[in-house]
Amino acid sequence: MAAVGCSPRVYLVTAGTSIADNLAEVAGYQWAARALPFLREPNPPGPQTWPDENLFPVPEQLAATLTATIFGRTPDGTDRALCAELSTLYADGAPHPREEDRFVLLTSDTTLGERCARMVATRLSAHRAAVEVEGERSQGDIVTAGKDNPTAIVARIKDLVPDDTLPRHRAFANLAWAVRGTAALAHSLQASLIVHPTGGFKATLPVLITLLGLLPPPYASLNIEMWTNHQNTPMGIRLPLLQLGQDDDLRRRLTRDLNEIQQAHDNGGFMPTLESGISWKDVLWEEDDPVRLTAFGDALLTFLS
Repeated sequence: MAAVGCSPRVYLVTAGTSIADNLAEVAGYQWAARALPFLREPNPPGPQTWPDENLFPVPEQLAATLTATIFGRTPDGTDRALCAELSTLYADGAPHPREEDRFVLLTSDTTLGERCARMVATRLSAHRAAVEVEGERSQGDIVTAGKDNPTAIVARIKDLVPDDTLPRHRAFANLAWAVRGTAALAHSLQASLIVHPTGGFKATLPVLITLLGLLPPPYASLNIEMWTNHQNTPMGIRLPLLQLGQDDDLRRRLTRDLNEIQQAHDNGGFMPTLESGISWKDVLWEEDDPVRLTAFGDALLTFLS
């Protein structure tokens, strides 16, 4: 039963693959190691017995383990967090999830990442949804998926892959749309936004945190908390978040600068005179011929526009 008088919170969780790795390592869970090759395949073979076969094509035994425990007492008698995501969500001192809460799990554009996020989603909520984040429409998809029921949404960020040879521009822009969509969901529910940047690709976390700090209106007024924990202790750690999105003048000048740089690139020109006074060379732009926005600068322009 949901607590009487409690408003829902929206949790934004970066999801990784520790759940699969941990299950494979724990004594007595050797079957998980055998399941990992199935998880790494685009279409795992064999019969599926999940409630929604299309949404959760992963081995049945993994689901049973998730249902039984959060911090499982494993056969060798040791307490061990099942994964980074659940460890930080249920850390001491952190606001623990309630039945009426919503969850958005951000995952990479990989089969293993998505499957692991779906396993965590199964533990968090009886209602689940999948969204592929690609472009502006994705913001509405996340709001629609999370508005009607307490739901765990697995948001697969298109083009976010562990390959340094690929450009990050589209991946970071899609990450920006996922953050805006999650903020829009919280705003639509008049809910707080609780962020857990613990799992997943660590290189994307500074981008995620910066975007959260620059949320534009009407999302700039959201009550946002950010939590993590150290993997060797159960204590939650609240992280500071500098919210600059309510500074209309800063946001206007930064948006103007980003547009100026983008126009200079489109016209084959060189670096314009910037108004904001923020010297973020190599973060916002690269002095190529012509000048161009970095992947983060491009995502930020998408985010603020």
